[in-house]
Amino acid sequence: MDYTTLINVKEKIKDVVTLDDRTSEQCAVCAGNIYDIDNAPILPRHPRCRCVLVAYIDVDNLAKQFDREEASVNKALQAGSAGAIIKKEIVYKIADKETEKRLQEVSDRLWSSLSETEQRAISKYTDKDSGKINNYLRNKDLGGVRNAKFEDVVQALDAVLESNRLGYDLKLYRYTGKEEFKALQEGDYFKNYVSTSIHRTRTEHFGDGYKLIIQTPGHTKGYYIGKNSENDYEKEFLVHRNTRYKILNIDEKKGILEMELLEDE
Repeated sequence: MDYTTLINVKEKIKDVVTLDDRTSEQCAVCAGNIYDIDNAPILPRHPRCRCVLVAYIDVDNLAKQFDREEASVNKALQAGSAGAIIKKEIVYKIADKETEKRLQEVSDRLWSSLSETEQRAISKYTDKDSGKINNYLRNKDLGGVRNAKFEDVVQALDAVLESNRLGYDLKLYRYTGKEEFKALQEGDYFKNYVSTSIHRTRTEHFGDGYKLIIQTPGHTKGYYIGKNSENDYEKEFLVHRNTRYKILNIDEKKGILEMELLEDE
């Protein structure tokens, strides 16, 4: 319940009268009376009047207002897009050992269910071909020539990343060069796949000292590769291409860019 609601329930005044052998009949008959603020009596009623006026809150009515607001929220949530859009603020955490363990368990189950083609595509990407694959995707977006060799890998990666999610609201990290650091400030979605790490420092030797801090909702499409990578020390979560983002903060001096990944439209 917001501040305005609380103000509204205080628009009444209660007459508090001390009842004893010194209380006048004039005051006694007013004990406990409830008035609208505009119609409240003027005190003191007489020279020895001990009455006071206090703000009055109708607790039962207040509870009913809480119930009505809660019902309204529940109705909106049940109605989905037909009701009000209510977004809960996300708290992004740094992956701890337990989270990493659970991510790896999911990764292993998924890995065992992948086809040989899909496993091979991930191995190629995490070994030496990530740069080639992403360059191909960027060039193709600009009208470049299609390459059957890369298309097969992209198709396999898309199949894996499209059907899986991170599962936790986490801060991910990526270290990069000045060119990418600047380019990201001009766009709002990734044309290519994006390698990130759940660990703050495991990949800091990459790039030229530029750092991305990526707030990543659990619904983000991608695959935590972890120990199924050719470079398992990186603790990599591979973000699906075409994922949208918004810039939260840029520190040019320190070379740090903070962003948040967004839901599909």
